[in-house]
Amino acid sequence: DGMKDLVVLARYSIETADGEAQVEDRCAIYYQRTGGFDIDTEFEKLYPCQEEDTMEELIRKIREYWGWQAET
Repeated sequence: DGMKDLVVLARYSIETADGEAQVEDRCAIYYQRTGGFDIDTEFEKLYPCQEEDTMEELIRKIREYWGWQAET
């Protein structure tokens, strides 16, 4: 659509009710729309982010998700 979209890769820890640290990895895609951004909730369900994922690997997964060919 010509608008700039965002990919967010995050790794953060939260404290559970038992006081233990829980580390979470997350990759989210936000599509820019005229009135703001919409999050793509399906991508995260199909491609859960792993600790060892690199941005290059995530871009490959995102391109695959969108049905685009791999970059050469």
